Amino acid sequence: MKRIITLFFATILAGQVLATDNYDFSAKCSSGQILYYKITSDNEPYTIRVAYPNYKSSSDYYYGYTKPSGELIIPSKVLYLGNEYSVTSIGVHAFHDCSGLTSITIPTTVTTIANDAFSNCDKLTTITIPFADNYVPKSVEKIIITGGSNIPDEAFANYKNLSSITISSSVTSIGVGAFSGCIKLTSVTIPESVTTPLGVVHFLNVVYLKLSLFLNQLQLLAQVRSIVAMNLRRSLFPNQLQPLAMLHFVIAMNLHQSLFLNQLQASATILSLGVV
Repeated sequence: MKRIITLFFATILAGQVLATDNYDFSAKCSSGQILYYKITSDNEPYTIRVAYPNYKSSSDYYYGYTKPSGELIIPSKVLYLGNEYSVTSIGVHAFHDCSGLTSITIPTTVTTIANDAFSNCDKLTTITIPFADNYVPKSVEKIIITGGSNIPDEAFANYKNLSSITISSSVTSIGVGAFSGCIKLTSVTIPESVTTPLGVVHFLNVVYLKLSLFLNQLQLLAQVRSIVAMNLRRSLFPNQLQPLAMLHFVIAMNLHQSLFLNQLQASATILSLGVV
């Protein structure tokens, strides 16, 4: 009888994850790392969440496991037991203390990301995200947004290392103070889909900015009453502002170059603003 019980116990260990584990299965992604998944829907449409591996340690969620490192590409779909699961969320502590991660690409299938999913990922410098929110670590230097319709207020405020951000054409609005305090920000690409009037409040304390704005509707500029500036090094002549009757004042901190407004006629479609 003892022999039969021992054999049965061994079979359980070989065929299932342990009770201390926090995942249902693991799989290697195209970038080479092993990721751990929790099934969130076992019926069509099949969905999974990226999870940390175990409950064994409250401080080391990868205790006994290899932490993902390097350049990670999270897959949009994973095949398991003959079913194709869509990766739709990244759970709490999913990459906690994965200090070897330098780059992460998150697929557009992901619609939910826990705020502390990337906590203590101090070497993460580049992240490609499906929507903007405050789950992005402050260590990042480059952000690429591939989806979503809105960038919330102060979404990336005081990201001291952020130097570049590219925004998807699906984004239509940018919240107040979204990039304020990003003192190293030098490049922002904003698509023509953005209908939010942009002003100093969006880039407050951003000194060395080179901003490319692709806007189709010049009437948005009419909503800008004033853009405040200090130490203006070159003049803006009144005749340059005549086509924009409601744009009364243009001010900038440490502005080294003039504001060039080309094709200000009603048919104009592009405003380029460069500050270095």
